[in-house]
Amino acid sequence: MSFSNWHIHTSYLVIGIVLAIDAYVGVHSWQQEHDARLLAEQKIAVDEQQVKQLQDSITANNQAMQGKFSALRWALGDEWDFLDT
Repeated sequence: MSFSNWHIHTSYLVIGIVLAIDAYVGVHSWQQEHDARLLAEQKIAVDEQQVKQLQDSITANNQAMQGKFSALRWALGDEWDFLDT
């Protein structure tokens, strides 16, 4: 390399360093977004499972209460029709 074209080689070096830094930042940023998306999908799956369990629990409680209200209506008679509301 002669003194007259040192700036060409230096510019190649600078361009190479800039591209390497850009590639490094790009890959790591993509990886962080990917990991965040996977974590969000896992959280959604867990939340959906909890919702299903809570809905099943509500259904079971409603059925149990209907049985208790039926027994209470039978024991108290017709004057306690407000329990139907």
